Amino acid sequence: MGATTTAARVGNAETSQTKEIQEVFKEVCTIAVNVRHVDWLRRYLLTAKRALVSGDKAMLNAGATASSDYGATLAVLQPAALAEIAENDDPLAAEHARGIQMMKELLEARGGSIRASKLAALREVTVQAIHQQRKRGQLIAMDAGRKEILIPVWQFGPNWKVVKGLPVVLAELKKNGTDSWDLFTFFLNPTFALSGKAPIDELKNGHIDAVLRAARLYDEHGAL
Repeated sequence: MGATTTAARVGNAETSQTKEIQEVFKEVCTIAVNVRHVDWLRRYLLTAKRALVSGDKAMLNAGATASSDYGATLAVLQPAALAEIAENDDPLAAEHARGIQMMKELLEARGGSIRASKLAALREVTVQAIHQQRKRGQLIAMDAGRKEILIPVWQFGPNWKVVKGLPVVLAELKKNGTDSWDLFTFFLNPTFALSGKAPIDELKNGHIDAVLRAARLYDEHGAL
């Protein structure tokens, strides 16, 4: 009896998810209003199909259990995209795939990332307050779809407070239009300007002026 009940619940859950997928698909099709949108959607779905057909249980499990929609997409589509690249022998696509892998590694570095809703709960503030802090340039976050953002945990100290000095360094970096991925690269990578130390580590050690000088050099010359 128990096994039958469990099987029925699983079956109902699968049916519900299938219906949700169908509804999302219909909605996306109405959004894809021009040829470029449709072509992108077609290629995206073909890559997803390749991932499912491959039957790689570890890969699919990683996608299903990822902490964000963005992480789920990277976990499944990146390996499938590599297979497509190998088949088509497209060097530019291979470079793009390496870029996707690098983005995934940056998001997972030093403890990974959390959603705005979780950070808000930890801080006991509203989600809107977290979004406003990002808008004001006081923390780093990446868009993750559905009005959600992913926030790297390495930029926080005790009690989930932003590391002292990080906002002023962010302001310096953004003067020249440094994008989000370059911000990751700057803060996480060792730099000659800081004697081979990573800026985020130096900020946590209280060396704000030194990191600010490194940010100015980064503005002028790129990664150092």
